[in-house]
Amino acid sequence: SLPGLGGSTDDEVYITGVQLEAGTASDFEFLPFDVNLERCKRYYQLFDDGAATSAITLGTSYNTTTVYTVVPLHPEMRTQPSIDQVTGTNYYDYLSNGSSHNFDSFGGSTGNSTNKFMRLNTSPDISTTAGYSGWIKSLSSSAYLAFDAEL
Repeated sequence: SLPGLGGSTDDEVYITGVQLEAGTASDFEFLPFDVNLERCKRYYQLFDDGAATSAITLGTSYNTTTVYTVVPLHPEMRTQPSIDQVTGTNYYDYLSNGSSHNFDSFGGSTGNSTNKFMRLNTSPDISTTAGYSGWIKSLSSSAYLAFDAEL
């Protein structure tokens, strides 16, 4: 019996390093932090955490209304991810050819994405000059962009 355990309704017990298994128990597996983090990134990758004005990626004006970008996923994700994002009016910006082009969210092209990269586009359409490249950044501290390949 542990002293104080069960003697009051506000007792607390903290347990760490426990591994529960059905059947025959195996040796406890301790993984270094970096190895465990890489394993976690196969399921979820945070790309922009809402730090206003942070650079997200480079993009290219495909035509006068759409900007495309390809975001590499490292490590390779478990399966083709979906986009996890917070959107809003003018949450993002595309800086190209000396101009700023605000947009609200990212669209994804599942037919042109894999578990190794995501192809994104600006949404809704913006007015830009075809053939130019620029960088995409967040404008709002509420902006958030991640990729999710959870089970």
